[in-house]
Amino acid sequence: MAEKYQWSLNSIRKFFFDYKSKIEENESVDIPADEDTLLKFFNALFDNKITFPFKQLTSPFEEGYILLNKETEDVDSEEFKKKKNTELKNFKELKNDEENNYSRFWKKFFEVVEPVYDIDKSAPAITAAEPVVSENSNKIQVDKNSSKKRYTFSLDDAKLFFEKNRLNINSSENDIEVHSNIDVYESMNIGFNNNMYINVPDSLNISETMVLVTDKENQNVVISGRIENGKKDGVVKKFFIARKENIDFDKLFASVKFNLILVDGTFDSLYESNKDISSINCSIFVKEIKINAEDAVFTDKPLCIDFGTSGTSAGSFSIKEKGADRTPELVEFLNVIDDTFSNICPTIVYVEDCSNRDEIKYLFGFEAKKRMIELEYCPEATIEFEIKKWVGAKYSDVVTIYDQEGNRQRNIQKRSIVKAYIKYIIDQAEDFFGVKFSKLHFTAPVKLKTSFIKFMERLLEGEYQVLSSKESVDEAVAVIFDYISKKNTLNMEVGSKESVIVIDCGGGTTDLVECDIELKQAEPYPVFNIINNSGNGDINFGGNNITYKIMQLLKIKTYDYINGLTRDVLEKSESFILETIDKMYESNESERYMILDNVYEDFLKAYEECEALIPTKFEADISDDRKEKVKRNFYYLWNFAEQIKIKFFGEDKVMVDKDTYLDLENTKKSSYIYLVKNNKLERFDNPFDEIKISIKEIRKLICGDIYLTLLKILPENPESYDRYFLSGQSCKINLFNELLKEFIPGKKLRNKIDESETYKESYKFKLNCINGSINYTTSQRSGNDGEKTIVTIPPKENSYSVRYRFSNDCSHKLGMLTDSQKELDLVIENLRDHSREDRTFVLPGDETYFITQDKESLKERIKNDLYFKDDDEFNETFGSLENNSDVSGRLALMSTNKDGYGFSIMFIKKDPNSNGGFDYRVSTEVYTDSFEKSMNYFFDGKR
Repeated sequence: MAEKYQWSLNSIRKFFFDYKSKIEENESVDIPADEDTLLKFFNALFDNKITFPFKQLTSPFEEGYILLNKETEDVDSEEFKKKKNTELKNFKELKNDEENNYSRFWKKFFEVVEPVYDIDKSAPAITAAEPVVSENSNKIQVDKNSSKKRYTFSLDDAKLFFEKNRLNINSSENDIEVHSNIDVYESMNIGFNNNMYINVPDSLNISETMVLVTDKENQNVVISGRIENGKKDGVVKKFFIARKENIDFDKLFASVKFNLILVDGTFDSLYESNKDISSINCSIFVKEIKINAEDAVFTDKPLCIDFGTSGTSAGSFSIKEKGADRTPELVEFLNVIDDTFSNICPTIVYVEDCSNRDEIKYLFGFEAKKRMIELEYCPEATIEFEIKKWVGAKYSDVVTIYDQEGNRQRNIQKRSIVKAYIKYIIDQAEDFFGVKFSKLHFTAPVKLKTSFIKFMERLLEGEYQVLSSKESVDEAVAVIFDYISKKNTLNMEVGSKESVIVIDCGGGTTDLVECDIELKQAEPYPVFNIINNSGNGDINFGGNNITYKIMQLLKIKTYDYINGLTRDVLEKSESFILETIDKMYESNESERYMILDNVYEDFLKAYEECEALIPTKFEADISDDRKEKVKRNFYYLWNFAEQIKIKFFGEDKVMVDKDTYLDLENTKKSSYIYLVKNNKLERFDNPFDEIKISIKEIRKLICGDIYLTLLKILPENPESYDRYFLSGQSCKINLFNELLKEFIPGKKLRNKIDESETYKESYKFKLNCINGSINYTTSQRSGNDGEKTIVTIPPKENSYSVRYRFSNDCSHKLGMLTDSQKELDLVIENLRDHSREDRTFVLPGDETYFITQDKESLKERIKNDLYFKDDDEFNETFGSLENNSDVSGRLALMSTNKDGYGFSIMFIKKDPNSNGGFDYRVSTEVYTDSFEKSMNYFFDGKR
């Protein structure tokens, strides 16, 4: 008898592992040994439903049919191929034959496919996830570890695997096609922009995690990589990618011809089951490819980075498209959730593996977001959002991190996590452009610019040159450059001048800049002068505030539905809310920071009431199991609220309800929260099925935040400005425009708001900033399109004061420090709303911080690095330092920053010398900090 196609135990295991979520009996599966029992087993197991990808079975069926007939027929003849295709067609039709309950389907399959059990007798039974059933539901909760993991194997792992499987090369002709003949640069990754993609026929099931490149003789492994799907021009392609640390560049430079090694798909399930790469035995397929290795190319053009609270973008110019046209070129990040590419990378960090403190592995951006979705918003590992708010973190600012396996590392510096994310962005940019960058330009919130740039300089010192505050633009001014780079946007004539306001509302902050734009005649090109008159902003308001408000509303509505309540916690009208804010803002100057708490008092009380039933404050001291479930509540509600926000403001919806919810990405399968019942957390399925949210409710929720923000940041005469630019994704909300009418008459406003095409798409609002910063750095390199200059005029009056905690003096302060003193206690006061914040500044204690200077050098240093309103103030301050014999020892000299948005501290050591004078030693660094520290951190587990 002719032999059948042998379906090995490994192949069967692969079949189950890939589709175990379809198995209704979620328990250990022992494969029957005889064919009759196996037939009944398959029927029962899948409940008479063929619910998995059919191509997993057509290939072995076709191979089996050929093997059964090859002794009696010419299997290469056209006549046999037609007969085989007819059998395949009949076989496919059996899967739809409900009348026979699919038993004929499996019977037909095992007529030509033979299960073989003696290939791997040591293999354990196929174990699916252990079922977890909630006390109020019979539905099985998907085990969060059941998601298919995306592995990246080291070069050593790849060598170990290849040595074991070198002789398993499938020598039969295959239809694999590879687009290679690519350029790879030394010390750089192979990414999507190398454009090496693979076409694999449906008949072949290959691993996407173990993909190798060997030399022509198959003696040495040169590259260990993997396959990533990416959608280009509407078509999903399988791209080969590899990390630079997994490339042997010496061997890569030795030739241009190599072999691509693809591994049978059973590899993934086998590795997942035992994690022992040395024990895996798989077929491998070979295809010849060409790779041209070149020395790395360096560019002196800066990489511009717009580091955002919720999303980050990056770009440069004239690198991919060389030439005189300096159009911004933006980095494309792969969205692994839907295989598309995006110019904005989520600012998210997920701790993948922290078992080794010296080699902590993170997932960033879309990878981190996808892992959270795979885990159904219930990660045991640390996931960090809003890390932009860690900019300025001191070395003493640390966190404890965990990975999914329970490994823990304490006292991890916040700045090290920020650095890991920034270096990931740089890495992605270098892959995209195919060059190495040495210079970086960061845009920063206007009020944080000095401290922001200083932080980045220290963070990346010795690795990259970070352009200084003088060489860079803040986020709002970058928007101006985006517009003036478009020749006809301003429609200005030479000699004219326009006064403009930029309002940039991002994910975490809102910036406002007042500017005058002058177009002056010059030869051979005109000159744009941007005179930055004043900057303002609210570091505590952005798009995340809106998401949080919607989350609060969701929680309240769910609570009311469960308890049969029909109350309206938002009964006050928009007009009433705005009028109340006006009255409180004028009459309670010393408590302006409490206005929103008073306006939304009933809403906030209702939200706090919900915590007893629907807990989200996971930071509380509770058991690990409870904390995990409470944390899931928060992340799931937050994600749901974020998507509702996008639905409302992206599609102009009036109402969302059950039908809309079910359309939301990745929410249907994980639609449950945990409720407190009898002091236990019990699962509650489909919590939002009966919940409706209207745009009217959301408007009432957020109008107070937006209006109060505008009230605080707009200048005294907002109608006197010629033009308003709105930037940032949150500015797409029509409510911004409507509330501006409270300050500017409607007809005037209509002509003042810039109505460019970018207004149509919210993601382009985010890109105004990165495009503007690229245009700025471009203009600094060449004046061919006209010179563009920025002149910053410090604010006439500070909005803040800083003083030592036990001093009433808010002018320049020269403070004496004790020998044992380690910290400086300060008070920051907002002079607009009189809110106060205590600040602790850690003193530099190491002698290496100080250098010796003579009196004249010291005088020059103080005058250059600290701010003085005039010479008299400087002379008075220096006189106090020099002449007062009581002032000796260690001192701290503090002033406001020159830009008016922060303060600076210089540390001085003054000791009497033998000549009756003093010797001075001065800190090598002037320590800067912003006046404002954001209080609105939404992911600290306290909300």
